[in-house]
Amino acid sequence: MQTKTIPHSMPIPKVSQLRDRLALAFAGEAGRTQLLVYLLLLVCTAAFLAHLPALSARARFLDDEQYVGKNPLVNAPSWRSARRFFAEVSRPSTVRGYYQPLTMTSLMIDRFLGGPQGSIRAYHRTSLWLHVANTALVGVFLYRLFGQPLVAAGVALLFGLHPISVESVCWISERKTVLATFFAMWSLIAYIRFSRHGRMRDYLVCLVMYVLALLSK
Repeated sequence: MQTKTIPHSMPIPKVSQLRDRLALAFAGEAGRTQLLVYLLLLVCTAAFLAHLPALSARARFLDDEQYVGKNPLVNAPSWRSARRFFAEVSRPSTVRGYYQPLTMTSLMIDRFLGGPQGSIRAYHRTSLWLHVANTALVGVFLYRLFGQPLVAAGVALLFGLHPISVESVCWISERKTVLATFFAMWSLIAYIRFSRHGRMRDYLVCLVMYVLALLSK
C-alpha cells in the first residue's frame, strides 16, 4: 500500500516581507518612481471603474438648472459667453454669488461637445476624467513629499475610491470641486519643486496654478 505525501502549503509572506522585496526590486530613485507609476496606473484604473456608472446618470439635481439646465450662457457656447463669465466679477448674472469663470467655461465646452440635444453624459465624462487625474496627482504630491511610493499610492487609492468623491463626479454643479482640486494639486507639486530647487519658474507655475484654482471655485 502506497502512502501519499501531502505537500506543505507555501507560507504566506508578511506585509513587511513584501515591502522589503519591492524595495529590492525597485531600488534607487528611478526604481521608486517606476514603482509609483505602476501603482498609480492600478489606482487610477480602480477609481475610473468605480465611478464609471456616473456616465449613465440622466438626472439633474438641485442647482444643476442654474449651472447648465437653464443657463443661457452655457447653452449658447461662444467666445461672448466665455468673456461674460470672466468679466462678471462682483455680480455674475447666471449663478449668483459665485465667481467661477473656469468652471462655467468648462461646462459650456461640455455643452458644445454634447451636441444639439445637450447630452449630460459629456458633463459626467469630463468630471470623471478630472477625478482620475486628481487621484494620480494626490499620489504624485505625496511621493514628492515623503518619497514612499507605497504610502503615496495607498492614500491615492483612498482618495480615489472614497464614497464622498461620488458627489463631485455625479453632480454636475460640483465641477468646481474637481476642477479646483486639479489646479490646486499642481500648485502644491510645483511649490514642493520650488522649495527644494529654488527655481523661479517652479514658483511661477505654483502661482499660476493657484490662480486657476481660485478661478474654478
